[in-house]
Amino acid sequence: MRASVTKPNGLIITTPWDGGPETQQDTVQCVHCGQHWVWEKAILSAIQGGLGFCTRCNGITCGDACQACVPQEQQLENIEAGRLDWKEYRPIRVSFSGCPDHNLS
Repeated sequence: MRASVTKPNGLIITTPWDGGPETQQDTVQCVHCGQHWVWEKAILSAIQGGLGFCTRCNGITCGDACQACVPQEQQLENIEAGRLDWKEYRPIRVSFSGCPDHNLS
């Protein structure tokens, strides 16, 4: 089988009850919430303005539903911590590497 996507996130294999031919379709996944779409339908949705793209995460998103850049793993951590704003909360991270006044060794 030849992939329809360079890096598919999943594969749907459909076998009809009546014994028809098996079909296989690649899926893509939202980098924020993890929702899957069949690639061909995702292209149509993107053309119609339904999907978005996060340049920070470098991947497809649900569009307006996942506009805040909170990756899927962070959302799970937020839910486990009991945060009510789990879809929007992203901790602030500061790096001190290369700063001569803050030697952390």
